[in-house]
Order: sequence, then C-alpha cells, then structure tokens
Amino acid sequence: MHVGEKKSILFRWEAVLAAFLLILSMAVVVLPSMGVEAQDSDTSGSQPNVSNYAGNKILIAPSSQVPVVVAGERGKSISIFYYSEVSDPNAQVTISMPSGLYLRNTASTQQVKIEVCDKYNPKELVSFVIDADDKAASGIVPISLSIVYKDGDGYNTESMTYSVQIYNPEIPDDGSSSEPSAPELIGNQVTVSKNAFMPEIKAGETKEILIPLNATSVVGSAQVTLGMPEGLYLESAAATQTVNFKKGSATISCRVTAKQDVTDSVASIDVSSVYSYDNKQVSEKTTFSVRLRASDDIKSNGKLVITGYQLGSSTLSYNGDTSLTITVQNTGSATMKDITMTLDGMATGSVTLKSGMDVQTLVELGPGQQSTFTYQLHGDKALPSGTAILTATAACGEEKSVAKVFVPCVGKPETSGGEGESGPGSSKPQVIIESYTYGEEGTSVTGGSTFTLGMTLKNTSSSSAIENIKMVVSSAADETTGGVFTPASSSNSFFIAKVGAGESFTESIDLVVKADAPPKSYGIDVQIAYEAVVDGKRESLTATERITIPVSQPDRFEVEDAQISSTVYVGDSAYCSVSYVNKGKSAIYNLSIAVEGTGFTTADANTYVGNVEAGNGDYFETSLNVTEPGTIDGKFIITYEDSAGTQTTLERPFTATVMEMDWGEPDPMEPMEPVDANPGLPLWGKILIIVGCVVVAGGIVVVVLRIRRKKRKAVPVFDDEDDDDYGDDDFDE
Repeated sequence: MHVGEKKSILFRWEAVLAAFLLILSMAVVVLPSMGVEAQDSDTSGSQPNVSNYAGNKILIAPSSQVPVVVAGERGKSISIFYYSEVSDPNAQVTISMPSGLYLRNTASTQQVKIEVCDKYNPKELVSFVIDADDKAASGIVPISLSIVYKDGDGYNTESMTYSVQIYNPEIPDDGSSSEPSAPELIGNQVTVSKNAFMPEIKAGETKEILIPLNATSVVGSAQVTLGMPEGLYLESAAATQTVNFKKGSATISCRVTAKQDVTDSVASIDVSSVYSYDNKQVSEKTTFSVRLRASDDIKSNGKLVITGYQLGSSTLSYNGDTSLTITVQNTGSATMKDITMTLDGMATGSVTLKSGMDVQTLVELGPGQQSTFTYQLHGDKALPSGTAILTATAACGEEKSVAKVFVPCVGKPETSGGEGESGPGSSKPQVIIESYTYGEEGTSVTGGSTFTLGMTLKNTSSSSAIENIKMVVSSAADETTGGVFTPASSSNSFFIAKVGAGESFTESIDLVVKADAPPKSYGIDVQIAYEAVVDGKRESLTATERITIPVSQPDRFEVEDAQISSTVYVGDSAYCSVSYVNKGKSAIYNLSIAVEGTGFTTADANTYVGNVEAGNGDYFETSLNVTEPGTIDGKFIITYEDSAGTQTTLERPFTATVMEMDWGEPDPMEPMEPVDANPGLPLWGKILIIVGCVVVAGGIVVVVLRIRRKKRKAVPVFDDEDDDDYGDDDFDE
C-alpha cells in the first residue's frame, strides 16, 4: 500500500477514536439521569408486596383458649387480635353475632386501624361487649367478621370467624361441638358481695352477723362452712350451712362471740364453699371481714399496748392460787427496750402475790412483736366473795399503757354479807363503767357537733349495796388542750339513791365538741362518790373512771373540675390539669391521682402526691399524647384518706376534640416548582463534566499526533511526491 494511503487511514482511525471517547464521556453524564435512575425508581417498592399467604392478608391471631360465655351472662368483654401483611388506618370491621349472643351498646360496624405485624406480635383488631341469652344452648359458636380495607388503588373485603363457647347447664351440648360441654372454671364462682357491710364486735360481745354472697349461674346451691379467726368463736355448732342461690345471691347468718382479750383489729372469717359442677365437687374459699374492738377497760396513750390478760382459772378461791398472764405488744416501728410491768391493787386480806415481785422487766420488744408477763396470785384466807380489781401498767420511757384486771373471787361462806349490809371482813364495793356509747356509729365524733354520751355503770360487789351516789362528768385535760367536751344545756352531775349488789345503772349526757379540736382521742373523767356499809360501818367512798372518745374533723377537701383545651391537634401534647384545696381543719393523707381514658397516652398514669395540710392547696398537671384525630375522653381519679383513716375517691372527667393539623393552601401568586423525585447533579455540574470530557478527548488526539510525528521522522523520504503530500507544517507543535 502506498505510504500516503497509510497516513490517511491512520488519521481517520484517530478521528473515530476521539469521537468514540467523546460520546462515551457524555453517556456517563446523561445515562444516570435517564435509564439507570428510571430503573431504580421502578424498584422503590411503590407496588404492593406479594402476599405471603395463600388466602387472607389479614388473619386472626392464634388464641390460647376459646373464651367461655355462660348462658344468661351479661357484659362479657371480647377482644380479638390479628396479624397482617397490609396496612390501612381507615379499615372497617363488621361484626355478625350468632344465635344466642348479642352486642351490647356497640355498633356492628367499626372503623379500625390495620398495621403490618406478624403472628408473634399481634395487635388488637376490635373489642366489644356481648350478652348471652338465658336459653342459649351449649356449644362452640362462630362470631363472623368482615374487613374492608384499601390495598393499592382498590379495596379488598376479607371474611373470618372467631369462636366462642357457650355453656348452659340446663341445655347440654347437642354433640355438634368437639369441645367439652363444661368449660374450665376460672376464679371463684361464690364470692362475698363487694358492698358487704363490715360488722363491729366488741370484746366479750355476742352478735349476729350477716354475710352476703354472690354466685354465678353455674352454682345452684352450695355447702358453706365458716372458719373463725383467733379471738372469735361461733355460739352454735352450725358452722356449715346449705345455701340456695336465687338470682345469683344469698345471705347467711351466724352468732359469734368476741373473746375478752381481743384488740382493735380487723379479723377475717374464712368462707369455704363446696358445690357440684360437671358431676364433680368444686371447693372454693373466700373471706369476710369483721372489725374487733378492744375492751373499754384497756387503754393506751402510746405505741406500747396491753392487748389482754388471762387468768389460769375462772375464779380465785380463798387460800387458793391462780396465774395471771398479761400480754403487751409493740405497735410502733422501732424496737423498745427496758419495758416494765407493774401490778397494783393487791392487799392483805384480799389478793396477794404468791411469789415474785409486783414489778417485772422485759429487756427488748421488736416492732409488731408481743410478749407476756406472768404473775402467781394467791387468795388470802380472809378473801371475800366478789371481784378484786387490779391495775396493770406497762411502761417504756414516756410510752405507757394501763389496764384494769378483774379477778372473780370466792370467799368463805361465813364472810359474805347480805344485801345492803356487810359482815365481818367484807370488802369495799367497787363501781366501774361497764360500757359506754357515743354518736350514731360509735366510731368518732365531729368537731363542732353535739352527741349523746351513754354510760352503764355497775356495782361489782356481790354482797354490798351502794347509796347516795353522785356522778360528775368532766372533760379531761391533756398536753395540748384543757378539754374539748362541754355539756350542752344540761348539768354534768347526776344523783342516784341506791344500787344493789351486782346491779347496774345507766345515765346519759349531751356534750358539744370544740369546733377546732385537732383530730385524735380525748378523755372524759367520770368521778363517782357513794356510801356503803363496810364491816358494819357506813363509809364514804370515791372512784374515778376515764373513757376516751375519738374526735375527727369534717372532710372539706375540694377538687375543681378538670381543665383542658377544647381542641387539640394531632402530634401536639395536650395539657390537662385539676386543682384541689383542703378547706378542713385537719390534714388529709396519702393523696394519689390517677389518669385514665381513651384516645391518648400519658406518663403520669398514677402519681402519689402525699399529705395536704389544712388550708393548703395545689394543682396537678399532666401531658396527654395524641396521635390520631377523633375524641379523647378521660378522667382524674383522686383518692385520699381523712384523719380517721376513711378512704374517699373522687372523679373529675375531661374531654377534647383531636383534629388534623391544617397547613393551609399554597399561594397562587407564587407557583411552586416541581420537585425532582430523584435529584442528581445540577445542570452546571453536568456541563462542566461534558467540557472536561471534550478536553480529555482533545488531549488524547494531541498525544496520538505527537506519537505519529515521531514515527514520521523515522520513515525515510522516497520521492518529492511524498514530500508534497506531507508538508513540514503538519508536524509543527
């Protein structure tokens, strides 16, 4: 081939190479904004996922057991859970009930929110309340559900069923169900009524109490056995009774007696029930509470309390012996040390100690613990018949508890005198307060109120009468006040002509309570002056008795209505508050505030506030989180205790409307520029890349031409014609 032709061909090849490089560089810039990005956008997931299930995309989550509804049952709550591969915040569920079951105050079609979740973390689909017909037959019945939801550009409808088991003891299963006809019982079927009144029994008192019971429809009748706690016993042997439940309720009664040494406490009577169910015997146990009151003869002004005493024998005979055991308890929260017990009232010719000292010491007594002191008593040869009254005093530092101990005595027959007359060696008759009453309920009296104090007093002597009795009632002073009780338009003194041996008499007086008396127990002194014939001589005798009456202040704790904005927007926090003030004259205790409701969540569901002193007030505020439009309904539940320990609960409701946030319409004078769904490099960047590619391509051409020039110089000159074809200028740089 001619050298000139070779040169021409080489030059054309270099031009083609430069053009190819130029096109390639432009493709690097242009293609990402066209074909490649378009391909990526196609796989962004805008199309619905492929179903993982052969049928429904929304399925009912597996349940641990089929819920049981007893025929005639009302207000049964049902919650159905689901798992799904689709989501729709505005789906609709339609509930269809089978024969024998009915929706209670619930719409059959509800709007629900469907979210993507798996069967290991299911979500609640819908909840509702149903009633069962009295004549519904036993068996498994289906509740039908129809769900309409948006899937892509259209709507789908799916149907499913939820099984419920009906149990009717009168209509057995017809065999169509594979489940057993008698479902397993959950919880007690026989219970004590929630509103049962708690009876009160005083030490030594015998009283008839009523225990109201409720039973579900599976219980027709039951054998009910009562188990008495320590301190109570049945008057009769009828501990077991047959109870027939009519319309689900019944009441049993029993006579019980409280022992003399019971303390102020609440005791629980065990109520055991046995009934037949599914041809089997079912046993259940619940409790009924009874309030016990200690004897008025045992009083305490501290945390060290004499809780009772017990004699070794029913009586102490002349020239005989018996034991006396006194029980004390530390009711405080700290350990007590060096506790002393002193026994007074013993005398020659009456009751003396057989051995030991009248003062005993206990080294240590822990919080809540009990201990005993034991004395050996001896009846003197001259011991008269009657009742010897001893005084037991327990002390630890400033803490003190005092109790009277009554010892029935049996003397020699010849030393006992007749009515109103004493023989040789007869003892002095004693007068005691047997019992007293105050107010209507006998629990406390209110500051500023008027109440009637009734007192029953007894001449404890079995042989001597007392005469010319004068009784004076006065309010006892304490460390904070000179007394809080005053007579209401009446005299505080009484005169009684005569009371026979062993007889009792009753007097009453109306008293007014000081209006601003701090809530606690206050004393009333009863001074008694009387005459009696002792050893053939008339003597003037005196006695002083003290009783205590608790005083409380009226509850004037007030709570205002809840405050909340009427409109709340989705995504915002709604602030809701409630104000309270204690207008009473005593503190209220253990104030707690709970928040509950629907359509919101809060971090302050339960808050303990504490005590609120008299005359103080404050407010409680909480933040409510709302995520969906609609209505929020809630309430504050305020619980507190007054000075008497009575718990009170108040409710303050609130409601608000939740709306979507309104962002407004765009300004028509300023049209919005379209937004690139897949933003890439700006236009000026692409231009720079193209220019750079052109420069690179040009550089490649220059390099190729230089290489060609060097090769040209190495080729020998054949003739002038070749020189004419290629001038020197072609190879200049």
